[in-house]
Amino acid sequence: MKLVKIDPDKPDDKVIEYTTRLLRKGGVIIYPTDTLYGLGVDVQNVRAMERLYRIKNRNYSIPVSLMVSSLDHIEDLIGLLPIEQHSYLKRLFPGPVTIILSNRRRGRLQIIHRALDMDTIGFRIPDHPFCIRLAQKLDRPITTTSANKSGEDNIVDIKELINTFGSEIDLILDGGPLKKAAGSTIIDFTKQPYLIRREGELKIKDLKRILPKVKFEIRKTKFRVIFICSGNICRSAMARVMMEHLMAKYGLSEFVEVDSAGTLHMPVQPAHIYAVQTLEKNGLDLHLHKSKSVSPKIMDESELIICMARNHFDDLNNHFPQYKDKIVLIKQWGRKEKLANPSIADPIGHEPEFFDSTFKEIQNELKRIFPIFKEKLKEFAVYNDLDYCRS
Repeated sequence: MKLVKIDPDKPDDKVIEYTTRLLRKGGVIIYPTDTLYGLGVDVQNVRAMERLYRIKNRNYSIPVSLMVSSLDHIEDLIGLLPIEQHSYLKRLFPGPVTIILSNRRRGRLQIIHRALDMDTIGFRIPDHPFCIRLAQKLDRPITTTSANKSGEDNIVDIKELINTFGSEIDLILDGGPLKKAAGSTIIDFTKQPYLIRREGELKIKDLKRILPKVKFEIRKTKFRVIFICSGNICRSAMARVMMEHLMAKYGLSEFVEVDSAGTLHMPVQPAHIYAVQTLEKNGLDLHLHKSKSVSPKIMDESELIICMARNHFDDLNNHFPQYKDKIVLIKQWGRKEKLANPSIADPIGHEPEFFDSTFKEIQNELKRIFPIFKEKLKEFAVYNDLDYCRS
């Protein structure tokens, strides 16, 4: 293993030449970027790619991103980009971002290495003079996976890099200790809206400043569904606990977060005693429930908002029209015919028997909408690249 100190802002031609020759021969290097130290090989060298995956203890099903010198180089590899995407990338590159794009020339990259035989591929153009010069000189993509063992913390100190990799690496280019440790911000341009898979050095607020008219979503790992009634002490509270039970029954509790709220702004209250007793008779617990009012934050963070009655549905659509696509009415959702009465009646002020019938009505509706709910969950999983609920 050879260690060479460099000035990242003033690339030395001799170091660039030496590093390029080493990469072409199948060498593995550690090099500084505008975020972290990276593990680099020539992606067109199959043996070098095999070494990289062994050194990093990485599964071949997990792709590595590629560092290139320009947008032209990206288009040489995967084909011309849509005009809109091209204009966005001109504003983001060079910079601390990894952009995932459709691999339209999958067959061509497959010849290079099986790890690149993917429908999508991530690209980096670091805002780093040494990296740009190296990529230009090699004139081939260079891997740009973080210099650590898979699943372990990022390393920013040269001594720790030497201790971790030692003789497994042919060359370490020492650009000094790095102040940054968050890695690049990963944005998936194959999704609509564009999906922020990981927030790194480029913060979301800065991304929105660079591309103010572009819509982005942040990757989520939990589907949040919320039930809405008036005071959040009867119908929506009961529905929440019943839905939680349903999620547990089908092994979905880990992936689905269930909540409830009310359209009325009232002091915090426990669930109605008759609601508590009705659920208790059915083996469910509502004792610890505390009411809350719906808020802009709740609306924004929820994937699905299920209203118990027509007045709640109308109220939310009037006050939060920007979320109309995720607001549904429980009895009407999924039905082709319009119901004359699409509401579950408010049991408050009625006898315990009315609460029992409310329970049964909610139970029947949850069973009816469950297949529709699962389809929503699958869409969520596919968009966020989650493994659950795909079957």
